[in-house]
Amino acid sequence: MVKTFRRFFAAALLLAALSSIATSQESPAADSQENPLRYGVLVDCSGSMRQDLDRIIAVGRAVINNSKETDEVFIISFTSGDRIKMLQDLTLDKRELISALEDIFPDRGQTALHDAVYAAANHLVKHTPTATTARALIIISDGEDRNSKYKSKEVQAFLIENKIKLFALGLTYGVDGTYGTSRDKAGRNLSLLATETGGQAYIVKDRKDFEAQASALIEAVRKL
Repeated sequence: MVKTFRRFFAAALLLAALSSIATSQESPAADSQENPLRYGVLVDCSGSMRQDLDRIIAVGRAVINNSKETDEVFIISFTSGDRIKMLQDLTLDKRELISALEDIFPDRGQTALHDAVYAAANHLVKHTPTATTARALIIISDGEDRNSKYKSKEVQAFLIENKIKLFALGLTYGVDGTYGTSRDKAGRNLSLLATETGGQAYIVKDRKDFEAQASALIEAVRKL
């Protein structure tokens, strides 16, 4: 009980800090608000993310709270390929989105990161009405992929073809090499997917850097 309270309290402090940093930034230029934006937030809820899940949800809340009123967003949680879950479909309602985030709990399964990104991108393509709508994905994960049918290059090509920018918060400090993936490899996996699509990966190599990298992610998404 004490440990749970401490985690909740730490996440609350993080959310307050992230919200304060984001809202203190200058508002986006008026012309950037003319282009409609649709994006998905993908949360890796595999066992390796259990310890940081409260902070991850706090980041998701800050992203949603700082989105524009015209942004349409959906929420996906994932572990294995058969456990990619649409928790909230595209909506303008921030309360519904935050409620969906707060329903995320650790889940079983071997992480299928590439499959989750492909599924989310495909959902965006099918539900984006015009070519003028900007599209993006935000993923929070440690970067490990243990069980995807899609390869990184296939996902990357699909994102580029459909002009979907990917932004990632990579918690690579949690990668221990158990499944043959080093921290550097996990970080490169996310960085390649992001940079080749015009997005950006914010790699957290140490827990003490979490807030700074999360704030940078929130600010980048806010400027889309």
